[in-house]
Amino acid sequence: MFKPDPLADTAGAILFEKTERRLDALLPVAAPEHDLRKPGTAPSDTSGLSPKRVAPQNIRYYDLKRNWSKKISPHLDDIELNGILTRDFNKFTFGRWGTKFGEDELPHEHETFFGFFEHRGPFARYRWYTKHGACHWLVNFTLRLATLVLPSRSWRILTSNHHSTVWDGKKSIV
Repeated sequence: MFKPDPLADTAGAILFEKTERRLDALLPVAAPEHDLRKPGTAPSDTSGLSPKRVAPQNIRYYDLKRNWSKKISPHLDDIELNGILTRDFNKFTFGRWGTKFGEDELPHEHETFFGFFEHRGPFARYRWYTKHGACHWLVNFTLRLATLVLPSRSWRILTSNHHSTVWDGKKSIV
């Protein structure tokens, strides 16, 4: 199971600090009322910001598409995993719309971001477990899924005001 790793936790804090510094350096100069840590106050021109320019170069995303069928899909029936998804995403849906998230639902069924609706062709299967703007409410689910898929790694949550994700303490991020 999970073992605390102070060295990796410190590395995670440094990773996020470096990423935020790079993000600050790449953002256009804005008036003081534009604080990216406050929703709705970001400057309009954030073009040119990509994960490749902001994130450290040695970090790799775990390939969800390639590993979905053999490594990830067998764990989707885990009772604890689904309990975490229902509990946390229910907080999101109830807080946002006053509706309850059911055990038979998936997060993407509550998608409101129009960019997803413009997509042509079939969605990658992992997209059914995503919802634009809900990373903070899905991160516990992602952590549990990562520990089921790769239990030998010391997974932990990385979070900031902008995003929450899961990191293995070395190279992989989900």
